[in-house]
Amino acid sequence: MVQLINKHKTKIQVIVVLLGLAMLLLTWQQGHAHSGGGALSDKAWKRLLMALSHPAEIGIFALVGLFAVRMSFKVEHGFKGLGRWLLRLLQVIHIPLASIVILAATIHGGLFVLTLWESNLHYWSGVVALICMLAVGVLGLITIKGRKYKIVHLTTGLITFGLVLIHILTPN
Repeated sequence: MVQLINKHKTKIQVIVVLLGLAMLLLTWQQGHAHSGGGALSDKAWKRLLMALSHPAEIGIFALVGLFAVRMSFKVEHGFKGLGRWLLRLLQVIHIPLASIVILAATIHGGLFVLTLWESNLHYWSGVVALICMLAVGVLGLITIKGRKYKIVHLTTGLITFGLVLIHILTPN
């Protein structure tokens, strides 16, 4: 199974990116369709921007799942037989999935900041989470070149997940 994943690595990554982009476009189309195709009211605009957060939320939970599987794989020896192919699949989809998460979160947050900004904990936690998410991405790119920053990348990713949870759970 691992050889099959390795053989089709690029195809798998393209599928992940296409599915993520399709989810973003479908969310945008559904939000715009609720407006009757005309100009969006403030309420419809806010609903659309909230819906655009869903691809980012799903993706970030998947990335944390990747981290959990990776740690389980290292700790639990009984998991190794089952987990080798799963771990490889998650490694293959990690970067394209993270790219979609960053894109969706940037669109969601950027449009909110530009159009419906309110100074409260919900909005500020989103801004801080987005900044940390971008830092995780940059650290991930650095990690590709050298493993020295891998622990910083992982730690910053977990901190970002905590900030995203704060953002999701705080009332608007």
